[in-house]
Amino acid sequence: ITQQGADAVLTVGESSVTLKGVSADELGETSFAHAGNTVGERGTLSVGSDPITVDLLAEYENPVVVAFVKTMNGHEMVETRVSAVTGTSFEIELIEPDNADGIHTVETVSYMVVEAGRHVLQNGAVIEAGLVDTGKVYQTTLDQGSTPVAFEGELSGADTRVFATVNSKQGGNFVTARIDNVSASGFDVSLAETEADTLGHAVETVGFIAFEDGDFEDFATGSIQIGSASVAIADEFDFAQITRINGTDPAVIRQDLDAGTVFAQEDQSHDSETNHVADEVAFIDFAQDDGLFLI
Repeated sequence: ITQQGADAVLTVGESSVTLKGVSADELGETSFAHAGNTVGERGTLSVGSDPITVDLLAEYENPVVVAFVKTMNGHEMVETRVSAVTGTSFEIELIEPDNADGIHTVETVSYMVVEAGRHVLQNGAVIEAGLVDTGKVYQTTLDQGSTPVAFEGELSGADTRVFATVNSKQGGNFVTARIDNVSASGFDVSLAETEADTLGHAVETVGFIAFEDGDFEDFATGSIQIGSASVAIADEFDFAQITRINGTDPAVIRQDLDAGTVFAQEDQSHDSETNHVADEVAFIDFAQDDGLFLI
């Protein structure tokens, strides 16, 4: 980095970038993204029922992947399935409940990848990412309890916003990660399958990312009560996760961008009834669709 008049000049190899009106002595290690200060990344994808491979911008030692279906191009209940996670890539596909045909329309999916551990981001937010193995199914037709997860340190107590996705493919049946009982010390995690399934599920690895609650300019988090009735929202959700289970029927959060609404969607494998009691749902909105998590 050199000074050229009133501007800073960043030279890399034979190329240079001039930053107008920025002094060279104002720029430091945190001014640019590099391997030493990048702990995660996020983006959007077009995903259907066939697995696709996502190549990451950075390389991670112990990456955690969380994904969310942002659109409602297909009206069948749907969830993301993440697998084959490595330090440089992962696979993702859409899955439908076992009673559906398994072929889902392409949807827009948001994803986050964060290095496992506790991080203080440049914007001041504290986040924690981790992986937990569980095979416990918690739903109306099968209650095997849940697996407790402890936070490494203080976040926002019961207002901590936790997002989770299954990061493995040990069982072939439909599965979604469930979060419950978020507190200052941690939360409970379990699995849910198609409602009619009562035989249990193989042990899967669930990835989670927990955010301190608040508005941090790059992103803002919050919570809302959502049941089967559509709820109007001012801004679309980049991620949404049930974090307080009041209705034990398996459910996922769906978003209708055209109508500007969200609702909890159940499957109809066990019965035709899809009325879902309002659950507490955590959400996060990013200022940009794609970006990096920098420390």
